Amino acid sequence: MTSSFKLQIESVNKNCMFFYIYFIKKFCKKINLAYKYFSLPKKIKSFVFFKSPHVYKKFKEHFSVKTYKSAFFFKINKIKKTILIKLLFLYKPTTLKIKLHEKGK
Repeated sequence: MTSSFKLQIESVNKNCMFFYIYFIKKFCKKINLAYKYFSLPKKIKSFVFFKSPHVYKKFKEHFSVKTYKSAFFFKINKIKKTILIKLLFLYKPTTLKIKLHEKGK
């Protein structure tokens, strides 16, 4: 019985995420697994801090954090799904967040 699920990857580190995506693509190609890949829009969060506690507040420091996202869609049977999930979490870098969403539930 086949099931479909979505694997969503999120990271602040762009290079780490792209290497992990490359790993997933190569692994799926090696075991002949069909997938769809989408790059989702990045989110930018900005922060402003005052440099001095003085009254004028002219000196400000600006910081921004960029969050990159991407998604994979898989349609596989239950046995391959458990193997794939175990391997994806085994080789996951610590800077990545992975979410699994099962379709139809």
